Amino acid sequence: MRTILAGLIVLLATGPLAAASQSYLELQDGTPIVLPQGHVPDSFPGSTWRQFEIDGRPVLEARIDDDAVGYLFMTHQLDDMVAYSGKPLEILVALTVEGIIEQVDLIDHHEPILLVGIPEHVIHDYIDQFEGRHIEQLLLDNAAGESKISLDGVSGATVTALVADQVVFTGSRIIAQEIGVLPRGGGQETRLNDQHDVLSWPELVETGLLHHTTLSADQVRGAGHGDEEDWLDLHYGILNQPSLGANLLGQEVYESLLADYPGKALLILLNDGSYSFRGSGFVRGGIFDRLQLTQGLEIIRFRDSDYIYQFKVVHEGAPHISEKAIYVVPSDAFNAAMPWELEVLVMERFHHTSKSKSWLHFKAPFEMPEDYVITPQVSFGELVGGEMTARIWSQKSIWIGLYLALWMVVILTFMNRERISKNRKVLERFHVAVLACSILLLGIGQKGQPSVVNIFTFVDVLRSGSEASIFLSEPFLFISWIMITVTAILWGRGPFCGWICPYGGMLEIMHWVRNHLVPRKWHHWYELSDGVHNRLKFLPYFIFVALLTVSLFSLNLAEMIAELEPFKTTWLVGVTNRPWYLALYWVWLLIMGLVTVRFFCRYLCPLGAYVALLARFQVFKLPRRNFCTVCKICTKGCSTRAIDAQGTIISQDCFGCLECTNQMNDEALCPPLLKPEIWEKYEEGQRVAS
Repeated sequence: MRTILAGLIVLLATGPLAAASQSYLELQDGTPIVLPQGHVPDSFPGSTWRQFEIDGRPVLEARIDDDAVGYLFMTHQLDDMVAYSGKPLEILVALTVEGIIEQVDLIDHHEPILLVGIPEHVIHDYIDQFEGRHIEQLLLDNAAGESKISLDGVSGATVTALVADQVVFTGSRIIAQEIGVLPRGGGQETRLNDQHDVLSWPELVETGLLHHTTLSADQVRGAGHGDEEDWLDLHYGILNQPSLGANLLGQEVYESLLADYPGKALLILLNDGSYSFRGSGFVRGGIFDRLQLTQGLEIIRFRDSDYIYQFKVVHEGAPHISEKAIYVVPSDAFNAAMPWELEVLVMERFHHTSKSKSWLHFKAPFEMPEDYVITPQVSFGELVGGEMTARIWSQKSIWIGLYLALWMVVILTFMNRERISKNRKVLERFHVAVLACSILLLGIGQKGQPSVVNIFTFVDVLRSGSEASIFLSEPFLFISWIMITVTAILWGRGPFCGWICPYGGMLEIMHWVRNHLVPRKWHHWYELSDGVHNRLKFLPYFIFVALLTVSLFSLNLAEMIAELEPFKTTWLVGVTNRPWYLALYWVWLLIMGLVTVRFFCRYLCPLGAYVALLARFQVFKLPRRNFCTVCKICTKGCSTRAIDAQGTIISQDCFGCLECTNQMNDEALCPPLLKPEIWEKYEEGQRVAS
């Protein structure tokens, strides 16, 4: 236990705030716990602290005068959901016993957008909205789709913010359920059903409705005492389920008990051992000192007012019973459908003297059989990766539909590329229109530009075994990477790099505008020489491999070097919010994009290099004629120089503008179509794959 808790303390001591002066908490046994200054909730001054676990996960409980006043926990130890970096956020949360979130502090993170880009205070401001809110109201707001936690101001770090939302909420909910502020099940409470089966005594035990356990003399005294009589021969269960209650007591008595104690759980104990679970302490002090229930953090003890002794077990198959009792469970937080544990304090006296005693805590767990429990239905959110993911997809459903439609337009274009490319002007205007839609939708609107950083995160998740469902939390990136992979293998890098990528689209439209403003004879003044071009075009592959290698050792360093991509500056942060050197770099790329067609895409882009590697497996290549090996019209007309001197289209360099397809079918331009004798010489209709 202490080892697990030490992880909490070491984490806080080694986080980014470790350099600050420190505050101390002290456990009840005097053990000091070091926390960074400012992270001890102000509402718990003068408290002593108790450590405990919830399913092996550490939590601190603040106590004043032996009464609990609040709880302190780290979110990643209650909900280890990873953020966009593939690692969990580390947030310290203080929760009062009333269920109010008192304080929320971001201790550490590895989010690339916050490490280089958006100011960290954006996330701090976001999670501060939780402070002062009741966990039950948050639950009701989320269920109604009316969350009061505003995402305004976190554009570009939406996934990080929503992961923070999820883990703060989930951790607080777990604590609130343990202390009874919330029902177990998170609002859709797991509960008993009203199934009534007529069962024999062995069937009651076999189904698990009635648990049976024994405590032998050897377990109490040790082997060799010669006492073969069981100290406890105990049957126990919850009478509220009719298949047990009506079978044991009869329908009339069962219904009468439920009517007398509405909403209360009824525990029945039937014993045929030599030791009494009741004892005699309740006669003097009114408390059953040998008996208690535990469920989660709650310990439930019984008083004489909870005790029902006048009843009869009417089941014909019941064994001999020497001691029986029904207890009304006094706690409103107790859920009979959830697991609980019965604990009996067993005392043994040696030599019949009052001074020689041995105490044994006998524990008997209970879990209601699944056939007699109603569990909440799995929500859409759980099916696709959690409540947070469902919320994101629901909120962006219209934009997701538009983005999918845009991809379908591009896919249909490549499926019908010869027909669509017949008219050069129509093709050109259609291409520009699609690029403009991509810029408005994916770039400016949703800021969903794919990045090489996404690949690093994916590789890191695979290496670390983290939850891959985090990728579902960003719908546009999730859709983009599926489409990029599929279309690159089918049609090369053209569909994404040439038609969907918003930054590439911006460069393409800049080039298109330049061509309409600058005389045609000057269009090629700005191209690099063949020697420089043939060397520089391999640079993106080197950058990609180098970044991927660095990411295997330091994801943070790789993400910082990946600022080579201007996507964050263009769509997420804005050039005016970047350091001067990144702003200057962005302006330089813009100028180079004006004077050289797709300069960044062709000579620097590591994301494009990855897509180009996929394009090596291209299935449907652009059609060519055998005459293309000697004709240079398409070679000279290709603005990205993706056609070599032999007329072969280089898949890795092709951006899918379809101009060569247009030229190949232009009867006024393509030699075989222009001159019948050439057509006959090179065989009518013959084509070869590039």
